[in-house]
Amino acid sequence: MTDINRPSPERRSHLKHEAIIRAASDTASEVGYENCTIEGVAARAGVGKQTIYRW
Repeated sequence: MTDINRPSPERRSHLKHEAIIRAASDTASEVGYENCTIEGVAARAGVGKQTIYRW
């Protein structure tokens, strides 16, 4: 059974990429580049650390 409302894997990947970029930018603006962490960006983007390492 397929879910017609579910985005394709390529689209989900694109959405995650955008969320990561936005989260990294926002985090750096708020806490400064030197205080950014992968964990913080991942939490803010709603993805796992491994997803960030992939990108």
